[in-house]
Amino acid sequence: MKRKYKVSNMMCAACVSHVKKTAESIEGVELVEVNLLTETMSVIYKEDITNDKTIMDKVTKEGYPCSIYKREIKKIDEADIKTKKIRIIISTIFMIILMYVAMSPMFHLYLPFNLSNIENTLYYVLVQIILLIPIIILNFHYFTSGYKKLFTLKPNMDSLISIGATASILYGIYATIMIFINTLNYNIDALESYHHSLYFESAGTILTLITIGKYLENKSKKKTIESLEKIMELTPKVALVERNGIIEEIPQENIIINDIIIVKVGMIVPVDGMIIEGDGSLNESIITGESIPIDKTLNDSVIAGSKNVSGYFKMKATSINGETTIDRILDLVEEAASSKAPIARLADKISAIFVPTVILIALISAIIWLIVGDKSMALNTFISVLVISCPCALGLATPVAIMVATGKAAENGILIRSAESLELSHKISKVYLDKTGTITKGEMKVKLIDTIIDETNFLQEIYIAESLSTHPLSVAILKFSEEKNIEKIKADTIDILPGRGLKTKYNDCVYFAGNEKLMNEIGIEIEKEKEISYSKQGLTVIYFAKNNKYLGMVGLEDEIRETSYTAIQELKKLNIETIMITGDNEITAKSIGDKVGIDNIYSKVTPKEKAEIISNNKNDNDVSAFVGDGINDAVALTSSDIGIAIGTGSDVAIASADVILPSNDLKEVVTLIELSKKTINNIKLNLFWAFFYNFIGIIIATGIFYPLWGLKLNPMIGALAMSFSSFSVVTNALRLRLFKRKVNK
Repeated sequence: MKRKYKVSNMMCAACVSHVKKTAESIEGVELVEVNLLTETMSVIYKEDITNDKTIMDKVTKEGYPCSIYKREIKKIDEADIKTKKIRIIISTIFMIILMYVAMSPMFHLYLPFNLSNIENTLYYVLVQIILLIPIIILNFHYFTSGYKKLFTLKPNMDSLISIGATASILYGIYATIMIFINTLNYNIDALESYHHSLYFESAGTILTLITIGKYLENKSKKKTIESLEKIMELTPKVALVERNGIIEEIPQENIIINDIIIVKVGMIVPVDGMIIEGDGSLNESIITGESIPIDKTLNDSVIAGSKNVSGYFKMKATSINGETTIDRILDLVEEAASSKAPIARLADKISAIFVPTVILIALISAIIWLIVGDKSMALNTFISVLVISCPCALGLATPVAIMVATGKAAENGILIRSAESLELSHKISKVYLDKTGTITKGEMKVKLIDTIIDETNFLQEIYIAESLSTHPLSVAILKFSEEKNIEKIKADTIDILPGRGLKTKYNDCVYFAGNEKLMNEIGIEIEKEKEISYSKQGLTVIYFAKNNKYLGMVGLEDEIRETSYTAIQELKKLNIETIMITGDNEITAKSIGDKVGIDNIYSKVTPKEKAEIISNNKNDNDVSAFVGDGINDAVALTSSDIGIAIGTGSDVAIASADVILPSNDLKEVVTLIELSKKTINNIKLNLFWAFFYNFIGIIIATGIFYPLWGLKLNPMIGALAMSFSSFSVVTNALRLRLFKRKVNK
């Protein structure tokens, strides 16, 4: 059983680690993936051992409210946003005044009532306390959350902030008491010492700057899910439904399977379905990335979110709310964003021990400086190490980039199932391509008739022969015959002859339709030269016989997709080897290969052999991708490192694939590789910045360079740097929104 949950109160990578470990500790849980960005947790568990309630209760008990995930468009809480802004504004005003008061003696700035005089130190301190109190009240949630996690031995980002701020406040209170005592004793030297070593402004600045940083970070993070929200908003809120002859407007979520829906010009298709009356021209760009409208008519499928540009039609609902193509796209994007890329595992391992290690380093640094005898430096290093080391940047480095990239891929008509597939794609060195339905359109058309009898009679005979078959070749022949106004006479029985063709009976006549092998079986000689000639033209030849007498042949062509040649040339420019792998005969396969620029071809290959070829050609340095569309491609899709399914393919092929191309455009394979390269470079830059920043920041914060060069880190600067670190990582990931494909449609 796989279930997705909504998990609240996760602040950083340490929180993610705690939630993951908590869920994994439950008996029966097999796999857990937690995403900080979307605040979700995906769990695979055994239903006979555990259940949703057990999992949710255990995670909630650890301080992270957990519930069943339900996808919905998040309504913007204007009141909440306004409240947060007011908190930030008030905190910032008090922080600026507090900093001015605290820094005035240092920079010889004017202070009223002679507060800068040593004799007035007590009043100077009281003013700072009064200015600090509103900041503490407005940001008190850091203390409640931070210490709660600390006392349960699961410290997180809030724990670092709260400990650092508390240390500043406690030392300030201690200094205030000493100032009061020395004011009574009129000890000017002691007053001057404490006058310059207060840390109230550090506490106020830390709390305010981190709140501002979190606000900016959340604002940036929201942009990463805007594309998902736009997709969710594409389906209309209401639809015109015809029930029992009555047309009524009902909410989209109330549509049921087999409902008859009316779609007029300008309307959006509310659910997936099939046209049962009329026709229209639909813009399916949200699914395929292709803005050119596609004509749809009787029995054609239509996709939720498509806009009817022209025409009028009635459709029957086949997939309702929660099960439509758009829902599946959202599932894939969210699934990819929630999964872990291999490059993220190092960050996860470090994050699990990061916060406890930082607290230990802070304590050791403070103790060493206390031993040296510098209490002020001990407090400075203790606070600075805690504040500078917030693991937010580490926690956001990968998931934000993955979310943006998968969303961008969806915009370009590429659906990626996992972060691992996205990462691995930039290493692709070999692309195996199925022929029918991948390089070609998979729509056979009759291109040639060669018969020894009258052509009209021949078409009538072959219609009878193929009338009970649903094979694509048979369908094409039947369609061609119908266009010639042939009478639709159906055979009585049909026998499928695997690998050879078929045999049908009508009245007392026996018909055969198939390849050379079948003709040889029934004792009919064919003109081999003709077949070779037609095959070189890329035609598939079907022979026909009646009562063991030869009637003629039909040459069918599967047209090459317009984009196949360009896509293959672009792959070659990237030094990626392209290989055709098909069950078609050698001559036809070579003809298609020559037209699209593929030299390496495997023909007459069974589904099992496709997988064997891919496996046998693998080496340690290769990353292979297979692109296919049919049921017979499922094994090959699974055998390759990355399976890519063409969108019009079978459900089995799509279920076996790592990447899906609804647009049926091979050029999107190039786009996938380009996007993967951009994403990995972005993640590497994010991780480098996060690791490098923390490493250098912690070293400086410990004061190790202070004896040599007088270099130390002010806690206020640490708070500002920490906020900027998270903000910069998110902003860098958002650059992926600017990605544009090199190969245009």
